[in-house]
Amino acid sequence: MSAFSAEVRDGIGRLGLNLPDEPVNKITKAVRDELDELLDRFVADRDVRAVVLISDKSDSFIAGADIDEFVALESREEAHELVRQGQALVNRLERLGKPVLAAIHGSCLGAASPPTTPRPGSACPRCSWASSLRRAGANGCHA
Repeated sequence: MSAFSAEVRDGIGRLGLNLPDEPVNKITKAVRDELDELLDRFVADRDVRAVVLISDKSDSFIAGADIDEFVALESREEAHELVRQGQALVNRLERLGKPVLAAIHGSCLGAASPPTTPRPGSACPRCSWASSLRRAGANGCHA
């Protein structure tokens, strides 16, 4: 079952995360893999000028890494690989080649925190779509 909804509207790729059967979103291997595939699709789509990551949960953005994956680790090498994969995801978002914005509401912890640090003027106060995306050619607020 998919963890993401994906749509393109007015040149903005919207990725809504809603991890099925979980009270909060967390970064699992399946979430990382699906996000990687969706980012590939948006990078290849010339109509997509920017990407917005948003939670489709009503009260939180992301709780962080999946602790169950940490508990299942059996070696230092496995732990190193899990951390490397998480950092690779953060690096990919940072270097995507198109603006990426996290539309945060509620809690935001763990690996989601560094790329989502608020910057002055970076988000529209009326909605979850970024007013700063105008620089990418978007048509302003979607509220």
